[in-house]
Amino acid sequence: MELWSDWAKIMEKKSMSRPRNRELAADLANAIDARRRELRMTRSELAERSGLHPSTITRIEKGVFVKPTPDSLHAIADALDMAPDELYAIAGWLTPTLPRNQPAIGVICQGVSDHVADDIERAIAEIATRDHIELRAYRRIIA
Repeated sequence: MELWSDWAKIMEKKSMSRPRNRELAADLANAIDARRRELRMTRSELAERSGLHPSTITRIEKGVFVKPTPDSLHAIADALDMAPDELYAIAGWLTPTLPRNQPAIGVICQGVSDHVADDIERAIAEIATRDHIELRAYRRIIA
């Protein structure tokens, strides 16, 4: 767990320099709100069970926190009786696992410019087209 925490701190610092992603924040807010309501839990109860400040829960559920820390998401997931990976994936900390029978390509561009990342995306698209591979979902992650 210590390694995960160190990695999360590094990724959090890197994510602060990227443009805010409102879509991910809205998806995360909706998932947490829906599960909380399903359990008939108030925001205050979620805050108490997770050990987070009530205003933190409110800001996450309103999409103000665009990328909450993995530690906060883990605490919320535990309080909501969810797998932390579900929230990590929604928040963009992890990419969802695809079924093994579907073609998948995973690329993390670290320390490269947007121009280089664009070139990599184009190369992947060209290879997929050439080999008649349909890439159903693709999310760009720049670390």
